[in-house]
Amino acid sequence: MFDIHQRITDKYDELDEDRIGKYIDGLLDEFAASSEAKPLLDEGSNLSDAGMMIEYAIDYLGKTPATMSPRDFHEVVFGLFPEKVSTPPENGPHIVAVLRAFWSFLYRQWALPNAASILKSLGDDAGRRLQAALADPANWGMAKSFVMQGMAEGYDMATQEGSDAFMAEYNRRLQSAPPPGLLDLPPDLDWDELPRRPSRRTRPGTRSGRSTSASGRRASATVGSESKSSPLVRPSARQITSLTSAAGAGQ
Repeated sequence: MFDIHQRITDKYDELDEDRIGKYIDGLLDEFAASSEAKPLLDEGSNLSDAGMMIEYAIDYLGKTPATMSPRDFHEVVFGLFPEKVSTPPENGPHIVAVLRAFWSFLYRQWALPNAASILKSLGDDAGRRLQAALADPANWGMAKSFVMQGMAEGYDMATQEGSDAFMAEYNRRLQSAPPPGLLDLPPDLDWDELPRRPSRRTRPGTRSGRSTSASGRRASATVGSESKSSPLVRPSARQITSLTSAAGAGQ
């Protein structure tokens, strides 16, 4: 049986990437085989939002599902997700549904003391609240802002080619005139019209598109999940560096 209390640090009490990877993959495999996950998988959804929640909690707070508090959970889902995850806001209710199933599984399987409290925080209005937080540009980090603006202008930000093309256009604008700001989204933006990757099922329990390296796991992730679609890709570290440098030069 999976040990949800296992160590993810080395002998120096530093986070151990190998242990973290095994912990996340092992726990997601258990979740994918559970009765709580079955309805989601049957409808063609993937479970990557649960993996992302675990990953962010470990990377930014040093907490696992066994040790995170309701406050930690709120910080990850209603703070880090809106800041870093590039996904249409209407996916908020689906993300909450995956997380509700995940914590229900944890409560049944291990009777974690924190699980009941966290489940209470995922009430009927949680999906709506997360949707609103995901849609608010004031919550977006620079990497997410870059992706969302490219999507709003019709670039296929789900591909490296599309991301490169928008970066080139962004830099061209910086050189020709001072930009109005990183975000310049049209007020009548229709999220349903944003380009998306073709639907693809990921293997249950895996972290689709997630890096196992320290730099990849701690980068400003702009990958997100859709109900039945694969995540968007994030700009490369080179692109974000270029964006930051260009913005500084344009000031």
